[in-house]
Amino acid sequence: MPAARRRTRRATVPLAALLTATAFTVATPAHATALDATASCSSSGGGHFVCVATVSGGTAPYAYSWTPIYNAVIRNGANSQVMIGLCDVNRQSAVDLTVTDSTGASWDTTGGLDCSGIAP
Repeated sequence: MPAARRRTRRATVPLAALLTATAFTVATPAHATALDATASCSSSGGGHFVCVATVSGGTAPYAYSWTPIYNAVIRNGANSQVMIGLCDVNRQSAVDLTVTDSTGASWDTTGGLDCSGIAP
């Protein structure tokens, strides 16, 4: 009995067709660093002050929540990165800042200042 012949067929597919037809996903590991925040507050004179939140780590976007602790009234920006407030002149003031990232992790910190009647 004669040996069976194998037939092979070759197909030529352009490389560009393979690249556009193939879908792939490159997974990037989540190496997010721990959420950390600071509240830097300074008197702008005349019983006014400004606080700025600085955030590192976590996963953006961030939500901000400022709360007065003592001798502080929030005038503008209670839910933003920059907050403007009022305070009684020649007294210390403090505010609380809570930052929450998009995964639900949160960080709480306090910002304090000496309320001045004179602009810096």
